[in-house]
Amino acid sequence: MFEFILPIVFFLTFCYIIYKHSFFHFSFLKRTLLPLIFTVKIAVALVFFLLYTFYYQDRSTADIFKFFDDSVVLFNLFHESPSDFFSLIFGGKTSLIQEAYINKLNFWVNSNPNELYNDSRLMVKLNALLHLVSFGYYGVHLVAFTFLSFVGFAFLYKAFERFFEYKKLLLLVVFFVPSVLFWSTGVSKESVLF
Repeated sequence: MFEFILPIVFFLTFCYIIYKHSFFHFSFLKRTLLPLIFTVKIAVALVFFLLYTFYYQDRSTADIFKFFDDSVVLFNLFHESPSDFFSLIFGGKTSLIQEAYINKLNFWVNSNPNELYNDSRLMVKLNALLHLVSFGYYGVHLVAFTFLSFVGFAFLYKAFERFFEYKKLLLLVVFFVPSVLFWSTGVSKESVLF
């Protein structure tokens, strides 16, 4: 039951923030419309989740699950040694305890050693930190990452707003291009990108 209630609480909290915070006020829109747009993104995120739950069932190849699954392993370090957990998340020397947990992770190390930046590691870390408030419920991660994406799209809209006369058209382009709307929801790298 709590697995369903907690994501709803997070969703309602984010809707309240969107409704109240001045950053999310667009001059031509009623204040109630942006929480509605966020609700659309959540609905698309649920479709994304269902697609990867029932159609693409291999969790080890699905970005929306593989980082979450690794973060569960990493978060177990928090229970054993909170200081080692935070040291691993925020940098610092690696201890033997940390090494033992790192060795259990499937996506901590890139398969391509020539890459300078490991975005998989960032995703595992973000998910592991989110476990502090999500209690391990995937739905909370889904809502939080979708909100993060929504904030990014609001920034994107605000960056281009002064250059466009047709504000409503810009809003549609920024928030509702189908492929971007789909791929930028849920627990994915794209949510963080936007």
